[in-house]
Amino acid sequence: MITSTTFWPGIALVGACSIWCAYVNDIVPAPYLDEVFHVRQAKAYCDGNFKQWDPKITTPPGLYLAALPYAHLLGGCSIPTLRALNIICLVLMFIVLSHTGFEPQVKIRSRSSRTGVATQTALNIALFPPLFFFSGLFYTDIISTLAVLLFLKIHYARLTALTSKDGTPQGNLLRVSLLITLGLFALLCRQTNIIWVGIFPAISTAFEFLKSEDYGGRETDRCVRSVGDVIRCSWESLIVYDPPVEFAEIVDYPKATLSVCIVAIRRFRILLSAVIPYVALLLIFCTSVYLNGGVVLGDKTNHVITLHFPQMLYIWPYIVFFSWPICIPALYTSLTRKSFPNIWAMSLVLNLALVAVHYNTVIHPFILADNRHYVFYVFRILRRHVAIKYIVTPIYVFCGWLALRALGNRSSEIIDAPLDPKHLSEKTVRVRRTKDNSSPPCTVSFVLAWLIACTLCLVTVPLVEPRYFIIPWVLWRYHLPSIGGIAAKSSRAAATSAVAEQSFLRKVEAAIMDQRIVLILETLWFAVVNSVTGYLFLYKGFIWPQEPGNLQRFMW
Repeated sequence: MITSTTFWPGIALVGACSIWCAYVNDIVPAPYLDEVFHVRQAKAYCDGNFKQWDPKITTPPGLYLAALPYAHLLGGCSIPTLRALNIICLVLMFIVLSHTGFEPQVKIRSRSSRTGVATQTALNIALFPPLFFFSGLFYTDIISTLAVLLFLKIHYARLTALTSKDGTPQGNLLRVSLLITLGLFALLCRQTNIIWVGIFPAISTAFEFLKSEDYGGRETDRCVRSVGDVIRCSWESLIVYDPPVEFAEIVDYPKATLSVCIVAIRRFRILLSAVIPYVALLLIFCTSVYLNGGVVLGDKTNHVITLHFPQMLYIWPYIVFFSWPICIPALYTSLTRKSFPNIWAMSLVLNLALVAVHYNTVIHPFILADNRHYVFYVFRILRRHVAIKYIVTPIYVFCGWLALRALGNRSSEIIDAPLDPKHLSEKTVRVRRTKDNSSPPCTVSFVLAWLIACTLCLVTVPLVEPRYFIIPWVLWRYHLPSIGGIAAKSSRAAATSAVAEQSFLRKVEAAIMDQRIVLILETLWFAVVNSVTGYLFLYKGFIWPQEPGNLQRFMW
């Protein structure tokens, strides 16, 4: 549904995608890289040859099946027509994300204050460089992400109905049928989507369903003292421990896991009825893997499941690099409130990261052999000296802390304390949490579900590709709470230079924490990255000596 709020951002997105796609079609008219396989397969389907299958294609035929009716409607499977499919999918993704209802907490948000933020957030997600880049090429990434987001939208609608007893049996049956249909389509786009349509929603359902009022409520405060309290409250009172991320420490994550497992045991039959759609999708996926003899369809020798734990380290600088405008308020809040992680917990995480880097760093031959991808240059830096991979490990850990800290960085209100020029070195403002402007807290349960899903999705893949992190980033980005604007309330007029200086600092802080400024800065950053990567792709091609006459291009 297009509203007045989403119309102009949607037009801007369509315009940006169309310009990008037009340039690609003009300068790169022939299929490039993986497009060679995808376009050839799509054209075979357009010709009615459904038995033909390229053995180099690893993913199911969801992209080609979606292109079939669309291409016939437009009169053929030309390369520009096939590429334009991703523009449609990206715009649909923007529409899905720009409307409230994508996450269960939306029912307690202010719709008027949420709409503008949701629209700008949806636009920025659509402009996310590894996504936007492929709106000009015939690749699977955009349609795969759209399928997952459509599934999750229905999943959260069903979850809201389950936890609030809102809905009829017929409505629930319709949602289940729609969930399974969308889940199957997501699997037809990419096999690894089983993590996002099977495991991730099952975990989130377990937490939200068992926390509902029918089964003990959300009395988390009664279980905050110790692990013993959590066990007792979970077993006796059926209370699921799930604190907000902003107040959680590292020990709260295993406590929440233990709590939901205990309550799930007590309420197993009821919980099973709630997760039936996801169990069904998991069974269908396992059956297809058994019949296929593996997860990937083709090129199985180059896509072997390999444990690769450093993938869960690489994701953090990836997030911070693209989302530093969003992470700045979280970092600033931590610095001003002196809210830092426990040094012993961080030391443990750092040591585990160093062990993973030392014993489990996997560099796929494709990375070292293909200088068309930016990852090649990242690993060339990491391989310059044996010590570099260890030196950058604290950066991974810091970025991880910052990315998770951002999930708990809600809106604040600055209130002036009495101003005294003699105490300029002391803290002169205090920060108070406000209920009116802050969005609902992101809880430990989301972080757990997201981390488990990311781990299962990434650590089994030896190849490091920015595209593999797209869905993890999209879900992280969308679930960030709104930081809102900061209202500065002065108790007295600024009469001295000291007061003026403090007023200036307060304005700087207000700018850092202003949601509108942060979102605009994120938009501009994505525009810069997209412009640079687009320019490199179109105009900075190079020739491989072993392939004279074939122009190679930089890409994600």
